[in-house]
Amino acid sequence: MRDTGPFIALAVWGVLFIAGRLLLNDGGLAIEARAAAVAAPAAAFAVFLWLALRAHRRSDELERRVQGEALATAFGVTLLVVTTLALAQRAGFAGPEDWSYGHFTPMLFVFYLMGLFLARRRYACAPE
Repeated sequence: MRDTGPFIALAVWGVLFIAGRLLLNDGGLAIEARAAAVAAPAAAFAVFLWLALRAHRRSDELERRVQGEALATAFGVTLLVVTTLALAQRAGFAGPEDWSYGHFTPMLFVFYLMGLFLARRRYACAPE
């Protein structure tokens, strides 16, 4: 049975992140409210990381290998995108207003899921 704690914490982070983005669109918020909109998702993600690392330590060797490969794939693809966009911005093809930190959040999850899919497919038992 899988540990659902990391998934719940990630869902809480997602809700808080979206709520924070929506709240921060309102320019009339007090500084305390803006600080809370930033801190709440960060705290939730820290809990997610703690739970995910704990689940990783408890997992078997194959699951550790799959997760490691998924993270390595996500890191490599992210580095490829970031460096390509950096050069594209220098060349005048993409402005900084088109690509910010906020654009990379969903991309990172997609890259991780892509790596997870590829790793699970690689280590899946094929029928003989």
